[in-house]
Formats: sequence, structure tokens, C-alpha cells
Amino acid sequence: MNDPFVVNQAGLWAKRLLAEKKLDTGGRIESMYRQAFGRRPSEEERAAAGGFLVEQGRRYGLPDQQG
Repeated sequence: MNDPFVVNQAGLWAKRLLAEKKLDTGGRIESMYRQAFGRRPSEEERAAAGGFLVEQGRRYGLPDQQG
């Protein structure tokens, strides 16, 4: 998963999601699940993804974002 192609594709996917200004964090999580798995995330998956994003934000010194 650290192959340069995979890393590049993940970066492009993230940029596309962040460009969707009408989506909040929850909307982006839902969009990612729909694109990756063809379904909505369960509440447990949504909570885990949200927690992961908060933790990564803290790790990289970003302010907490709600939504």
C-alpha cells in the first residue's frame, strides 16, 4: 500500500473530496465509503473514520473540525 502509484491515487482522491466545499467531514466520510465500497458506512464505521480523522489532525497539528 506504500507503492508510489497507490500513494498518488490516495492523494488525488483526497484532493477531490476536499474540493467538494458543500460536504462536511461526515459527508466526505459517506462519499468515500460509497466510492470505495458502493454503500453507506455503518454508524460504527462512520464513528471509527471520524475518530481516525480527529487523531490524524491532532498528530499533524491541525485544529479540530466538527461535522
